Order: sequence, then structure tokens, then C-alpha cells
Amino acid sequence: MYKKYLIVATLLVAATATFGQNAIKDIQSQASQPLTGLPDSLKKTWTIGGLLSLTFSQGSSSNWAGGAQDFSMALNTANNFFAVYKKGFNRWDNILVMNYGFTQTSQQGLQKSSDLIDLTSKYARQFDSASKWSFAFMADFRTQFTNGYNYGKSVTGADSNQLISGFLAPAYILISPGFQWQPVGYFGIFMSPLSSRITVCTNQALAPNFGIDSGKTIFYQLGAYASITYNHQILKNVVYNGRLDLYTDYLKNFGDVDVYFTNQLVMKINKILSATYSLSIIYDDNAKRPDGTLWGTQLQSLLGIGLAVKL
Repeated sequence: MYKKYLIVATLLVAATATFGQNAIKDIQSQASQPLTGLPDSLKKTWTIGGLLSLTFSQGSSSNWAGGAQDFSMALNTANNFFAVYKKGFNRWDNILVMNYGFTQTSQQGLQKSSDLIDLTSKYARQFDSASKWSFAFMADFRTQFTNGYNYGKSVTGADSNQLISGFLAPAYILISPGFQWQPVGYFGIFMSPLSSRITVCTNQALAPNFGIDSGKTIFYQLGAYASITYNHQILKNVVYNGRLDLYTDYLKNFGDVDVYFTNQLVMKINKILSATYSLSIIYDDNAKRPDGTLWGTQLQSLLGIGLAVKL
């Protein structure tokens, strides 16, 4: 228990002091730029854009004394799209993140390395022209594209791929009215004292892996939610995007904090080439292995060099 709170406190300090946000660098910097191909009335209020990135690697060997796979290939995509409406005291941010990656080797076959669909919509109305506070309402939907497997060995030593997740298995839906404090354009804190979170699993066989009772497909939670976001150029040609979400359930195990922490560094090489590093940290005490034990702190790290195109 104390370790969990230590992790949360460390992440809060790190995010508040330096990092935190979830989408693309240019949401704020492009907010005042006009759009083409739209009526004049929309050009003044809407900003639409995105960032597409693709990293690819391939290797092969034959009679290699040092030992290596005969063939290996890795492909990762990270796509971010945004649509921002801003007029007067009103602001409406819509962000769609879609990531997918896989590795293919001659001995282990095809294995997924990343998979995410995350759609966030947040409306905020500023108290007044001088205030850094806003009334806000946020909705978030998160799931994945394809099935996920626990790769391992059977009792006979053969490769064993156990299904542990899939599209809408699970899916997380968050509905949060609250308040937002945004002292600067690239940093903000959203707080909701009464937030609904719904976990959906369309595959009933997998439902217990996500805190859902056997035979059911939905798990409802009512609790407190906070989200810290940061989106800024921290060095020349280096942009950091991060988001830290914290949630605790009033109805069950109040005080246990679920953590969803995403980080992305984009290092621009030239107009189309970039290096990208992403790190995701998740802690959810409802997420269990097929044997019923907790996954604990989940980590995913990806590093790649490839194409990056800003829309």
C-alpha cells in the first residue's frame, strides 16, 4: 500500500515540476492560425491538425556465429489528431490518439508491441477574462484495436499464446464534470470530485481480468479524478507531451489510486525524420492476470527513428 502511494506522489511531483500532456505540441501554438478550405466563420474558431509518425526496422542473418534470428521486423505507428474550438470564454478540445505496432521474427512469429485507441473530449468555460480557472466537462474513451496475448511456454515447452484482451475487451469510459486550472497555455490540471468510470468487456471469459464479475460485461465506479497535462518544447527541436491521470473509487477500496501516465518525447531531425521515445506507466488494482494475481505496475517503453508528418 505504501509503495503505491509513493509511486503516485513521485509521479505527481515529476509531472507538476516538469512534464505532463497527452497529444501534440501544436494545439496551443497553432490555435490562432487560420484554416484553409473552411468558411470564414469557422476559420476564426476551429483549429484542426495532427501528427503522423512511422518507425520501421528490419534485420536478417544467415550462419551467424554470434547467434541471431534469421529474420526480424518491427513496425510502430503513432498518430495524433486534434480539433480545437475556441471562442470568447469557451474552449472545446478533441484529441484522438491511435498507436499500433508489432514485431515479426522467424522463430516467435508475429507479436504485438503497442496498441491504443484514446479519444478525449473536454469543454471548458473560463470564469472571466482574467481568471485561470474554468468550469469543465471531460469525457474519455480508451480501448485497443486487436487481440492481446500473454506469450509464454506450455508445460511441454512449446510456445503458448494465451488470449488476455481484445477490441472492447476492455474499454474504459470516463465521464467527469469538474474544474480546470490552466496558469499557462501548455500546462493544466483538471479536477473532478465526482467522476464516473465504466469498464466494459465484451468477452465475458476475459471479464474477471478487469475487475468485472463473472457473467457480466460492465463494471461501474464512482470516484474522484484528476488529470495533469503538459505540452511544451523543452529543448531546441525536442518536444515533450505527457498526461498523468489519477482515479480513486468511492464505492470500493477508497484510497487505492489507479494511475495512467503517458509520456512522449519527439526529437526532430529534419522536416520529415524524427526520433520518438514513449513511456507508459499504468497501475490498476482491478487488472489481473489469468491466474488471478495482480499485474501490479505496468510499464511500456518504445524508441524509434522514422517518418513524422505534421498535418
